[in-house]
Amino acid sequence: METIHAITEGIANAYIVNDKDGVMVVDPGSRGAALAVLDYCNNILGVSPRESIKIVAMTHYHIDHIGGIATLLEHCGPDTMVIATEYARDYMAHKRRLSSMHNWPSCMQTAFCCLKGDVPPAFHSYDSLAGIPDFANLSIPVDQGRFKFYENGFNGTIGFGDWLVLPTPGHTEDSVSFYSPSTMALICGDFILNVEPGSFPRGRINGFHNDYIAIQSSLKTLKENINVAALYPGHGDVVMRQAGSKGSILRSVGGSVGIFS
Repeated sequence: METIHAITEGIANAYIVNDKDGVMVVDPGSRGAALAVLDYCNNILGVSPRESIKIVAMTHYHIDHIGGIATLLEHCGPDTMVIATEYARDYMAHKRRLSSMHNWPSCMQTAFCCLKGDVPPAFHSYDSLAGIPDFANLSIPVDQGRFKFYENGFNGTIGFGDWLVLPTPGHTEDSVSFYSPSTMALICGDFILNVEPGSFPRGRINGFHNDYIAIQSSLKTLKENINVAALYPGHGDVVMRQAGSKGSILRSVGGSVGIFS
């Protein structure tokens, strides 16, 4: 039976997807997140990371979502692949600049909402400064032979269970989400956030964006095409569909998060 576990100690969430095919890790964004993934595999799942982790996936090329990939791969087998868009390939090869970002106050507000006390220093430690606009010429310190790049805008299977990659641009041009039709789970990176505890609607599109029209269009497209029973955001709490409900969580996703949006 497939399970999804959230690593939430850092500013951004990382996710561990475990099923019969092994383990997929999404957005290990710091060294601390990578170490937490390894600990969960060894001590909770009872599996060897070297043998079980098949895929490391990134939702987009920002440091808080990619900053632990190199640390994680040090403990994975040689066949573990990192999947990313061709945009990421071009960022790493210094052929393309990172997406320009707008509404930085909203970003700061999200970060403030996600700050936690007594977080181990490793959760604020990164393999490199890749993914920060002022350091755009830096790359993830990983052999690019470990990467599988899919075409920008690609919509299809990723080779792990029935999981699909769905283009959801707007926060950044390279933003994608991962969706499992069988479990109706959506891991959405910074496309949708849930950083306002107790508020309704639960989940809002991100006010910190490269293209706000594009992020609205991404939400419209997903609302029309998939049913989501569990939403796993890049920041904030997981959103689960209410018992007995068959409607998609996306129906209640609201406008952009943040008082500055």
